[in-house]
Amino acid sequence: MTGCTIGFVGAGHIAGAMIRGMVGSGKIPPQQIGICDVIPASMERYAKGGHPAFSSIPAIMEACQIVVLAVKPQNMEDILPKVREGLTPRTILVSVAAGVTAQRIQSVVGECSLILAMPNTPVELGQGAIALGRVEPTTAQQMEQVKAVFSTCALVEEIPHELMPEIIAVNGSSPAFVYKMADTVAKQAASAGIDEGVALRLFCKTLIGSAEMMLRSGDPAALIAQVATPGGTTQAALTAMDAHGFDQSLRAGMDLCTSRAKELNQGK
Repeated sequence: MTGCTIGFVGAGHIAGAMIRGMVGSGKIPPQQIGICDVIPASMERYAKGGHPAFSSIPAIMEACQIVVLAVKPQNMEDILPKVREGLTPRTILVSVAAGVTAQRIQSVVGECSLILAMPNTPVELGQGAIALGRVEPTTAQQMEQVKAVFSTCALVEEIPHELMPEIIAVNGSSPAFVYKMADTVAKQAASAGIDEGVALRLFCKTLIGSAEMMLRSGDPAALIAQVATPGGTTQAALTAMDAHGFDQSLRAGMDLCTSRAKELNQGK
C-alpha cells in the first residue's frame, strides 16, 4: 500500500491527538494517515477507522514521505535502527519525542531530512500549537510540506531545533499548567460556596477570551494593566500572588521541565 500523506510510528496520546485533529479538520482523510504501533488493539482500532495499518517501520516508511516518530524518548533506541533500515532519500522524519536531539537521532540513522516537533494535546480540537525545528540537510521546501500538514490542526511556529528542550515548557507541557490553575480556581470557588462546575465553565471561557486578547495585542503586561487598577481587587490578588512567589514558581517549573527533557535525551 502506498500513497499515504503522513505516517505515525507510535499511536499513543499525542499521536492520537494529532491524528484526530487532522481528520477532524476535514482536510486529511483517514486513508492518508498511516499507523504503525506495537499494540495490536491500537492498530485494529485505527484500521477500523479507515487508517492504513502497517506491520513494520520500514513498511510505513516506504508508503509515507512524512513519518512522525511518536514514541517515548526511552524507546527511541529500539526503533531508530528500524527507521534507518526503511529510510529513503525522499523521507522526511519528524520526531515528537521530548528532549531527543537531532544529534542523537542522526547518530543512529545517519544524515537525513529531519524536523523536531513539539505539539500539545489541544491539537485534537484543532486549537493546538506545534513548534518545529528544521535540521540540516532538511530543505525549506520540505519544512513547508510538514507545516502544511500540521497546520490543519494547529498554529505552527518555527524555532531553532537546538531550543526544542526549552520550548517544551512553553507549549508542550503548558496545558497541564493551565489545567492545574483552573483546578485550583474551581476548588477555591467551591470552598466559597460557588458551584464548582459553574466556576470552571466561567474560568474556561475567560481563559479562551484572554488568550484571544493576548494573540491580538501581543502584550500581556499591557493587558494586565487594563484589568489591575491601582487599589482594586485584581491588584490585591496580584500582590498576594507576587508575595507567594507566583513568577518564581512558574519559572522554576519551566526550568525543571527543560532539565528533565535534557535528561531524557541521555536515557535517564
